[in-house]
Amino acid sequence: MAEHNNRSFATLWPFLIPTALLTALLVYIAIPGNLLKRLPDPELAKLDAEQRRLQIELAQLKDSSERAVCVGDHLVVPQDEPITPLPADERDKPEESGSFLDKLERSVVLIIVQFKGGQPQMGSGFFISPSTIMTNGHVVTNEAKKPIEGIMVLNADVGMHKATLRKIDFNENSSTDFALLSIDGNAKGSPLKFANISDPSKEKLKDVFAAGFPGDVIESDGDFLKLMNSDSFSVPDLVVTEGKINSHQNIFGNAEAFFHTAQISQGNSGGPLVNSCGEVMGINTWITKNEGNSRNISLTTSGIEGFLVSSNVKPLVSAVECTDGE
Repeated sequence: MAEHNNRSFATLWPFLIPTALLTALLVYIAIPGNLLKRLPDPELAKLDAEQRRLQIELAQLKDSSERAVCVGDHLVVPQDEPITPLPADERDKPEESGSFLDKLERSVVLIIVQFKGGQPQMGSGFFISPSTIMTNGHVVTNEAKKPIEGIMVLNADVGMHKATLRKIDFNENSSTDFALLSIDGNAKGSPLKFANISDPSKEKLKDVFAAGFPGDVIESDGDFLKLMNSDSFSVPDLVVTEGKINSHQNIFGNAEAFFHTAQISQGNSGGPLVNSCGEVMGINTWITKNEGNSRNISLTTSGIEGFLVSSNVKPLVSAVECTDGE
């Protein structure tokens, strides 16, 4: 009997030992953290950074595919200044206190348009790339349809610069009211990101902020008076009002718009409506008044993006949706 057992063990031992080793390895792997501990910290950091880089690139590719539109038989994807992912250490930095207002101060500009033989006209705008400014078409058009003699844009960050009208899509009887300006020289503005909005109808009662240069407010600003009198270069204080989104509607047949309570007036036209993360929700365009009440209307970014696609401009778009209070 003993001899039979010895023979059986001699036959099976080549299989038993590998099985035992494999079992021990599986147990080792099952213990959390064992494999990770075998990798040095610099290698883990490198893998983590690479993973986040790939996640950002995937989000950008998804964003480009979602904003691509069909023009005839061709699929057009907006192409402009490429979006370069920030280094890992920059992406992980928490926003500094006051960065929300700082961001608006750097991005929103006062626009002054001089028409031939006419009075200057003012409005607002905001950078969507370091050299490109978004505004309303009616800001750079007057009722007499006079030609433009010059356009100046200014804020406290970039100073004052001449600008050229790059493209306009404005018709008083249509749903479009957009224009793009390009600043001259080497000045570089700070672009605002567009908000990531999966369902505009669910934005009701979300906090929003209108930023711009309304004439009935800045007309009493000492710096604005100096600017108009050409005494010296000065920039009026940016006006920011707070409110909430009342509704999301299709107006003029097919233009998407947010109705909101952030107070705006003449001069706010072309300025951004932003969420609590400082991301663009829309462009402030109209004010309607009825029996003492006013309704503030902003065309949504979905309409803006269609205009930008046709202009071969690609705005920065947030990879995630903003949550109020964060």
